[in-house]
Amino acid sequence: MKFIIGFLLLFAGLKAIGSVPYRFSESPWISESVADEGKYHMPGMKAKPKKYWSCVGVIPVDSRNSVDETDEMRGLQYHLLCQSLAGLTNRAVEKGKSEIAVWLCDHGGKTSYKLSRQALEDMGIHEQGMQNGLELACNEYSSVDGVKVQLKGMFDGYVLTDVKNNPESGVVASVASHVYNSIIVDIRDKEYFEKAGYKMKYDATRKTTVDAWREFRNKCSKKALVIMPVQTGELREFAIKNNLFVLNLNKELGDAEAGQNISLLEEVLAWLEPNAPVYGWEQGVSEDQFVARVSKSGHPMIPCDWSYNHSLLSLLYEKGREQVCLGFSIPGLSISRKRKTLFLFSFPMVITFSG
Repeated sequence: MKFIIGFLLLFAGLKAIGSVPYRFSESPWISESVADEGKYHMPGMKAKPKKYWSCVGVIPVDSRNSVDETDEMRGLQYHLLCQSLAGLTNRAVEKGKSEIAVWLCDHGGKTSYKLSRQALEDMGIHEQGMQNGLELACNEYSSVDGVKVQLKGMFDGYVLTDVKNNPESGVVASVASHVYNSIIVDIRDKEYFEKAGYKMKYDATRKTTVDAWREFRNKCSKKALVIMPVQTGELREFAIKNNLFVLNLNKELGDAEAGQNISLLEEVLAWLEPNAPVYGWEQGVSEDQFVARVSKSGHPMIPCDWSYNHSLLSLLYEKGREQVCLGFSIPGLSISRKRKTLFLFSFPMVITFSG
């Protein structure tokens, strides 16, 4: 389905009338012409776990993206570990290989996450307990209520990073993690995990994002893309769970003059499926450097760089969704059933949906 949105004039003549919502379900042929495969473009989690671990120490810890921490439970090194084990575990649930998921615990008490956790409980998905990432990766646990809750043994090894000396190694590892089914471990913590029995599957310490594209493009999904700055761990759980490519625009955090991956961005955008969403945000650059390129390539840009737990938040989102256009009525609606095209044109915003 192609979406062509033309803005002829801005704001003039557009009136929002907060009365009766228009429901596409009230026009059967519209629902019939917009099949299920055309309505959902965002990667979602389709398999429901029975339980989940709450992984502590990430949200909203101030040091979560620092590269200068020495404690094994602090810094970007720990953040990427937790994001990777969450992404790989949630992917195992999706594949039917596990019944336990991982939720990154919010220590800030945000209402949104409280409501989301309650929604999981309402779906019959119960919290197994609260553990840190080191415990979840290395400890052994007995089954509970017939559910295997141990994560150790689910991963094939680790991908090695050096986020302090090579900022892009964390981006490369976010891709290599789902390719090798391996958690992300920094050189700072290498000895700790090798003592726990983990072995290195891929060395990203000297790799660049361009290297990751050359090596792994054929092993990544074309259904979405994650754009995030170096020296961040956000959205990696989502990227790993969905086998997505991860790209940073600036090669160093907030410094466009240190080099950019502009040509790589354009190549990846052309490679994606039509209308594939792009998640995240880049810092320290003007929007014309990346948002304009994303839009011109026909992909929706979804700014969500400081959000977490996208996999469990998207759980079964395709089920039971009524198509509703809320908050305003549209006078002068013209519908051509023969062409399966919907035109909205009686105000200066023209929207065309072509099937």
